[in-house]
Amino acid sequence: MPAGVSECAAPSTRDRLMEAVIDIAGHEGERTVTLSSVASRLGVTHGLVRHYFGTCEALLGEAFQLAAGQDMSDSNIAADTVDDFARGLVDMLETDTARQLMQFDLVLSAIRDPRSADTAKCLYARFYARTASTLAHAGIDDPDGDWSALLFAMVDGISLQHFLFKDDRRTEAMLSRVRTVLALLAGDDGEEGPPP
Repeated sequence: MPAGVSECAAPSTRDRLMEAVIDIAGHEGERTVTLSSVASRLGVTHGLVRHYFGTCEALLGEAFQLAAGQDMSDSNIAADTVDDFARGLVDMLETDTARQLMQFDLVLSAIRDPRSADTAKCLYARFYARTASTLAHAGIDDPDGDWSALLFAMVDGISLQHFLFKDDRRTEAMLSRVRTVLALLAGDDGEEGPPP
């Protein structure tokens, strides 16, 4: 191997299984994910998938957490400045469509079947914490977490609409308006402090 060139490690079996789950769930829906469908997608045995995850529920739960974790770092919803909030979100939505659609599908499933709602609620709480850090950096007081929940609800809704309208310009314009609201809350409109 030439000097200065490092050999990239191949994804682990577990990583490949997770990628397959996200791809299947994102393109075909969460209900189509089975241990067998994941095994078939990768050309491995059903037993191998069961060895790593045990149940389909565990497999989906881990894939959901992985996808949400990637989004938390890629979406820039924990920004240091209002101007940086959600920068690059449209690119992320376009690049990782299956990952996004899988998460929306799993949230809808949690609404239909309350037994799986705790996982979705826990992950939403993690997203709220990320938006809360943006509010804190902007000097916006949010003692009860309502502003951070509202801020993430806006991003969540804008993301969902992006998949329906498929209009980058429209999505960027809405995100720009969200930044304007944040600037107003932060008092960057020339007046003292956020509105009551």
